[in-house]
Amino acid sequence: MTSFLIKKLKKGGNVGERSAVMSGVSGIVCNLILCTTKFIIGILSGSVAVTTDGFNNFSDAATNIVTIMGAKLSRKPVDKEHPFGHGRLEYIAALIVAFSIFDVSVELLKESISKIVSPEPLKFSLVYVLVLAFAICVKLWMALLNHRLYKLSGSVALKAVRQDSINDCVATSATILALVLFRLLGIAWLDGVIGALVAVIVFISGIGILRDILNPLLGQAPPRETTCKIEELILNNDKILGVHDIIVHNYGVNRVIASAHAEVPSSLDLMTAHKLVDGIERTIKKELGISITIHVDPVSVHDAERIKYADAVKRILQEYNSSLSFHDLHITDTEPKPTLSVDVLIPFEEKDCDKIQADLNALLGESCPEVLPDVTVEYPLT
Repeated sequence: MTSFLIKKLKKGGNVGERSAVMSGVSGIVCNLILCTTKFIIGILSGSVAVTTDGFNNFSDAATNIVTIMGAKLSRKPVDKEHPFGHGRLEYIAALIVAFSIFDVSVELLKESISKIVSPEPLKFSLVYVLVLAFAICVKLWMALLNHRLYKLSGSVALKAVRQDSINDCVATSATILALVLFRLLGIAWLDGVIGALVAVIVFISGIGILRDILNPLLGQAPPRETTCKIEELILNNDKILGVHDIIVHNYGVNRVIASAHAEVPSSLDLMTAHKLVDGIERTIKKELGISITIHVDPVSVHDAERIKYADAVKRILQEYNSSLSFHDLHITDTEPKPTLSVDVLIPFEEKDCDKIQADLNALLGESCPEVLPDVTVEYPLT
């Protein structure tokens, strides 16, 4: 069934939106069926875990609608108020799924504590157990479908729905365990204890989903393969001497904007340099779908003075901390003596930027007293 749906999905266009719609529609149908079934079983058996599980399915059906709406709205074209598109609406949809998971975990914990304090006997029935086992099979299928759809589309919302389906499998399995243990041991408060444990597990999974959503919203580092590919395409031209400060901004579905600094020989005239980077920008847009702006950094390739100071900086960094690197080395005529400016990259493990900057300025001043050192310490952008 899953393979059939995936094959059908691949035949059409706009895989991301169609994946969300397929996930949403199948989720609504399955969750409404499971919700109705579990409410009936919960009332007949008197199990808080069963009824809460049914409520969870009902909320899942609602979040499936949100997933569909998020996919539709996130693919709206750019407009005057949103020049970068509406792609991040998909993250908002995923946030709603995450908060629904938190809500379910809190409600389950409250009801479970109530059952521990005031335990009530459960009504065991093999029919109940079989129906709940069927519910687990349905949710496992939904988790598998959403996993395939997530891998196909990369949608964080579908990743959240997948985790929600897995949580349902855990909760329903715990419900069966509670019914079986009551049947064997006759201890009613075990239902509440198991429900509380499931609530904690569901809450922790919600935190994981929330972290996955907040990272791109806060501005996480792009995938290493993306920056490597950008660097490779820029350096593919023999007139480009180096590249640094690659910044990638993800605005959601099909809307990634980047910038980079490309080093070119200072002998290159302005029109030639502009034509060069303009062509590279178009190539990156065509191959990666990324809109990039490339800043040109002129470098005096055969300038003996620049080579001398570059070698001095290399030596100082190697002796001070071999994990440091530099770029944008410039010599500016100032009074009373020339200023040597250089940007030094430090690893994120280093926390005392001010001390490192002061140390390097002092070391460079001692090594090259004829210039005024101006070291800027910064963390890598990629």
